[in-house]
Amino acid sequence: MLRKGLTADEVVERLTSRDEGRDYRQLGMVDSKGSVAVFTGKRCLMWAGSKVGENYAALGNILAGEEVVSSMGERFELAKDDLAGKLVAALEGGEEAGGDIRGRQSASLLVVRKDGGRGGYGDPSPVGELKRLLSLSRVYHLIDEGEDKITTGDLKKALFTIKRAILLNPSIDDAYIDLGVIYLKLNRRKEAVEAFEEASRINPKMKRLIKQLPDAGLMKRDEELFAELRIK
Repeated sequence: MLRKGLTADEVVERLTSRDEGRDYRQLGMVDSKGSVAVFTGKRCLMWAGSKVGENYAALGNILAGEEVVSSMGERFELAKDDLAGKLVAALEGGEEAGGDIRGRQSASLLVVRKDGGRGGYGDPSPVGELKRLLSLSRVYHLIDEGEDKITTGDLKKALFTIKRAILLNPSIDDAYIDLGVIYLKLNRRKEAVEAFEEASRINPKMKRLIKQLPDAGLMKRDEELFAELRIK
């Protein structure tokens, strides 16, 4: 309906007016122009309702109270982040304000863009896990970008990008492997050794990967380097 040019209000009206179970439904919609429309059926379990603001709709049912959606909206408005970050901030705000009266239930996030997105699974602390996955996704997008730069030979940009990934999350072994490869290509052997050692410290299994780097054409075979890293 949106693709056909209907507004958010028109779509919500059409969907709810045709639905015999609308009294039990809840629906929120923001169209590509920022128009917002919400619907909460009169038989939704309390507390049920919504808060609408510029470019967002925060809504829910079986909530601790109106303060839940109010907090969600406030966090969304205040977050200085991209859409995914703003949505996670809203979820955190809702949880801190009481969330679902049954306790933590679940959380999910889908932001669609061309060539974007990584998957994840549930957790006993769903909003916290969602925040962790969002951070992890951002790190791996930087790693992917850095590896593309390595492939094209743009080592300066590759180094900058991988260092950004490490700054976001210093516990990602993959990033240190890339860092070591870049330093070797830049003839900065000492720093390469330190990067490979850090990758191996984080994950000892990475030594097997380092040993395969020459076969992948990412570095020259260097038995002295392998001996220094205690790679057999």
